[in-house]
Amino acid sequence: VNIATPQGITRALNLGLVPSHLSDTLVTAHVDLIPSLYNANDRARAFTVFRHPIDRAASMFYFLQGTGYPPLKNMTINDYAKSPLIENNWLVRILSESMTGSINMDNLEIAKEVLRRKFIVGLLDNKRGSFARFDHYFKWKESPKYEKEFGCRKQLMDEKYVPKHPIRKDSDTWKLLLEQNRFDVHLYDFAKELFSQQSYIFGL
Repeated sequence: VNIATPQGITRALNLGLVPSHLSDTLVTAHVDLIPSLYNANDRARAFTVFRHPIDRAASMFYFLQGTGYPPLKNMTINDYAKSPLIENNWLVRILSESMTGSINMDNLEIAKEVLRRKFIVGLLDNKRGSFARFDHYFKWKESPKYEKEFGCRKQLMDEKYVPKHPIRKDSDTWKLLLEQNRFDVHLYDFAKELFSQQSYIFGL
C-alpha cells in the first residue's frame, strides 16, 4: 500500500491497514487525510521532521527534473519558481486545510496551533536530537527490532545533512522561492522554537 497519495490512503482504508496492525509507522505528506485511517481503538501519535522550505522547494525541482518530468525538461529553477508548477506554502496549506485559494496569517496561526498540539517535532539538520526524542516518546528502544535496525539508524543519524543543491540566501533564486513559501518559512521558524520547547518537556 502506497500512502504517499490520496488514492493510496483510500486504498489503505478499504484494506483495513491500521486495524490489521501490520505496520507500526505510517509515513506520508498527506497528514490531512491520514486521520481517516484511525478510530477510537486504533489511535495515532504524529511526528514530523522539518526541512527548510527553500531547500525543500529546490530539492523538489531537481528531483522532478531528474525523473524526466516533461514540463521541467528545459526549465531553470528560476523558471520553476515563477511557474504554477511550484508548491505554494504546502505545509501551511495542508495543516490549515486550505489547499486552494489564497492564504494569510490566519492560516499560518492555524497551522502553528495544529503543529503545537498534534506533533512531536524533529529537524533535519539535527537528526540525532530528533531521533532521541522519537525514541523517548515512542519507546522505540523497547522494540525487539531495535538492535537489528540500529546500524541503519546510526548511519542515518551520523550523516550530516547537506543540501545537494544549496541556494545562497538572498540570491535571486532564494527570493523567488521565498515568494512561494513565505508562510512555510514562518512555520519552519516556529517549528525550531517548538523543537527547543519540547526538548525541555522531554528532558533532552
